[in-house]
Amino acid sequence: MPAWETFFRETRPLAKLALPVSVSYLASMAMNIVDTIFVGRLGPTELGGVSLGNAVFSVFMVFGIGVLSGLDFFISRDFGARRFGETKRWFVNGLAVAAGFALPCVALMWKADLLFAAFGIEAAVTEQAMQYLRTLSVSLLPFLLFMVLRQYLQAFGVASPVMLVLIAANVLNAVANWVLIYGKFGFPAMGVRGSATATIVARAFILVVLFAYLAGWSRRSGYGGLFSGVKLARAPIRQILALGAPAGFQMLLEVGVFATATFLAGKLGAVPLAAHQIVLQIASLTFMIPLGISTAASVLVGRAIGAGDHRLAARRGWNAFAVGVALMGCVGLLLFSIAGPAVRVFTDQAPVLAAGAALMPIVAFFQVFDATQVIGAGALRGAGSTKASMLANLFGHWFVGLPLGAAICFGFGWGLRGIWIGLSLGLIVVALVLVAVWRRKNDF
Repeated sequence: MPAWETFFRETRPLAKLALPVSVSYLASMAMNIVDTIFVGRLGPTELGGVSLGNAVFSVFMVFGIGVLSGLDFFISRDFGARRFGETKRWFVNGLAVAAGFALPCVALMWKADLLFAAFGIEAAVTEQAMQYLRTLSVSLLPFLLFMVLRQYLQAFGVASPVMLVLIAANVLNAVANWVLIYGKFGFPAMGVRGSATATIVARAFILVVLFAYLAGWSRRSGYGGLFSGVKLARAPIRQILALGAPAGFQMLLEVGVFATATFLAGKLGAVPLAAHQIVLQIASLTFMIPLGISTAASVLVGRAIGAGDHRLAARRGWNAFAVGVALMGCVGLLLFSIAGPAVRVFTDQAPVLAAGAALMPIVAFFQVFDATQVIGAGALRGAGSTKASMLANLFGHWFVGLPLGAAICFGFGWGLRGIWIGLSLGLIVVALVLVAVWRRKNDF
């Protein structure tokens, strides 16, 4: 079969799964975008506080996602081997892991003001950040439980219902933001706490609706009740943690470096911090596209390995790289051409607008490398390998990107641009390492 025909044949199942998954991720990210747009109208202090609050929340959220990502491999592998009873066992024990992880994290988030003080963040910004974060922390549990539901459905190739529920939740979140932030229909004006409360309402809605759908789908598909014949056990929980913990640390290292960059931006003042938050939201939004491809690659690679076809697994990984690089190259060009208008969506304040627009060419540049590294991590996770991604992120972000960014920002006086240049260099290093690891792993 010609190479081009093989490429398009493998692209079809990738696109079938990646498209709704990417839209689902985009819908999840859109909640943060909506929050930023509504809060941005309150002023740079409030926006800076939400930026810091989201930075801390994202550390716990992404680490939890990473820990649970081991479910991708286990459920997809057993689906590929037609062991459907085992897939249900992973699901139930995954819920236990999610709950056990979320509860202590909420307590830690309530003490984040100690971290803000250590970085010398302005008192007014810290106050807004803690109001937002302490409220938002409640949403971590429903979010992580939802992640388990989504991973279970994705492994079975069911992604569209998740997408539709998330789209509906975004509408709910937008309305709730408008009502609770500004005090409409007799509600008190809650400011940044209103935005966080809207997110709690939306995430609780997602969990309830999707759980009801999953329970009905499981029975209609002949798999029986979700909890029938399955008990909590130490062995599957240990296996989930053994594979997921390195993936969690890998994602923690990546999001942690952006969180630390947010704290560094906070040292520059409220305006640079607000600009940083806006550009970070834009970069995070576009990141959802390759993240969806990465998730699809993980599922498809895991299925191929479960079926015993390692060459097919290798082809699916390389195919995901090719699709992601081509697509995000186009996204980068688009971001470069609409830098000013993209930032203007979030703010009408001239200083914040100018600072944000100056960062957009850097964001446009690293789109391809950001896609490469996350797809590489997904393909490796589908093959049951997570430690290489963790080590690549540790070296690229913390030994290259962040130190260079801080040096260029404060040592050379480049300010906020210096931080983002360093972040870009770190992404390039991680991307190159993971491509090399995947190539070595699949050198037949």
